[in-house]
Amino acid sequence: MEGVSPNNRPSKDAWYRDQVHSATGLWSTRDADPTRDYQTLVDRFMLLSGEPQIIIVKGWTQSQTSWFTKEAHKSFDTGRNIGIIQDDIEFNDWVTELLVSHGIISHHALDCRESFDKVMADLATISGDDHLIDHFSQATEIRVRWGITQYMSDLEWLEKRTVTWEYVRSIWTQSSLLPDLAEAPAATLIKVLQMLDTHIRRLCKRQEIRPKCLPTRCNPDTCKGDCRCPEHVPTKYLKNGQAEPPSDIPF
Repeated sequence: MEGVSPNNRPSKDAWYRDQVHSATGLWSTRDADPTRDYQTLVDRFMLLSGEPQIIIVKGWTQSQTSWFTKEAHKSFDTGRNIGIIQDDIEFNDWVTELLVSHGIISHHALDCRESFDKVMADLATISGDDHLIDHFSQATEIRVRWGITQYMSDLEWLEKRTVTWEYVRSIWTQSSLLPDLAEAPAATLIKVLQMLDTHIRRLCKRQEIRPKCLPTRCNPDTCKGDCRCPEHVPTKYLKNGQAEPPSDIPF
């Protein structure tokens, strides 16, 4: 707000309206479209504040794009300094090449999980951020563990009793080989998740309850797969045929 007195409210209001109009063509945020104008306004004011302009990737959440923007700038600067990014490439061109290398064409991601994890893992490697490298190398395991705990909550609601990891062991065909939840590798966790999904569907059929009515499930009329519903956490695995529900169990 350079040139505007902090104590002059009419001047501040006029400056704010000018910025809104410049960004969206509107004179008031009351007329703004939440799905189109809000992010434009955020980007505008972040640009004015000196923060890097948000890199929009359709299919990612706002928090993901903000995090990606921050790490992309950091990795770009680091890559330039250590010589792994050419001096003659512009930042936006480099970002586009990075996204395309992970199948994100025209800044449009097909999912908000796997694509984000892979891109962020690349950025963490370039910047040498050990914490982020560790985080994104375990991202799938973290999400699947969370999905398992949500399914266990559904089982408690269905069974009307406390469900612990011992319950999961009891329905696992090789219970003696199933390690603790925190120690199980990703491949095992995915199989456990698939088993619990099938088990829950059988219980629902027996009790004549539709799975979508369970406490942790999202609204099927509004969900687009970008929620935190457990059935959408490991999207890749639940849609690749490995965890298809039995044909005789209605969804």
